[in-house]
Amino acid sequence: MKKFGKMLSGKGTIFNDTPSSEEEARDYANALSSGADSNYPVGLSECFCVGISGGCGLDCFVYLKGECHEPEEFYENKVKTPEDRELFKELYPDSIYSKEKEPCKCCLDSKLMECTYCDGTGIMDYNGTPCSKCDGQGMLVCSNCSEDSEDA
Repeated sequence: MKKFGKMLSGKGTIFNDTPSSEEEARDYANALSSGADSNYPVGLSECFCVGISGGCGLDCFVYLKGECHEPEEFYENKVKTPEDRELFKELYPDSIYSKEKEPCKCCLDSKLMECTYCDGTGIMDYNGTPCSKCDGQGMLVCSNCSEDSEDA
């Protein structure tokens, strides 16, 4: 068992605390990726290290840097107050929740948006013909909240 900062490698990784800084996340990543029994690659992200150790939350240093890999999960499950919503929009301006208009239900549920003509593959036949209903992308454009829609 090796030690990286205060993080243990090998079977000791289960006793490590959740990383609370960039340095601790780097040490945690090194601990996870070292050793003969490691299944983790070198170069794990800070977000991954915090998440796998159960440290996701509004006080996570990765979230507060605006580098969370799953910010929409925060909005749906943890962002409750107006202050939290404003901070979220500031940290993640490209998120669907940071737009002027809240997205409609169908845009949040990918199953409702999946093209039924090509079953979400974007291809209509064995020749590789692109689906004409979804422009070959496998997803339909929502007519309720699309900026290009005449009905919107």
